[in-house]
Amino acid sequence: MDTIEINDVSMFTEQVGSRFRIEIDTDRFVTAELVEASALNAGPRSADLPPREPFSLLFQVEQGIELPQQTYRIHHESLGELMLFLTPVGAGRLESVFN
Repeated sequence: MDTIEINDVSMFTEQVGSRFRIEIDTDRFVTAELVEASALNAGPRSADLPPREPFSLLFQVEQGIELPQQTYRIHHESLGELMLFLTPVGAGRLESVFN
């Protein structure tokens, strides 16, 4: 299955509140809810960066689940398959930032 290209935050704003499956092994998944999709206020963009505006995604996983910072294959019913670099940012929270 091909992963989708991520263009901007608008791809995710309608998905806030929906569930994503994070693949942690070939046959093991963790469910996470997208709790926030927000544009980031950034200064002038360098020519070597993508033309999109920076944004972040914040996910909530079940209490007690700790995932290390790394790139994960993510599955969503409407969006399809994505590859996201996720960083733990608090109890059960994971963030992905797009510059």
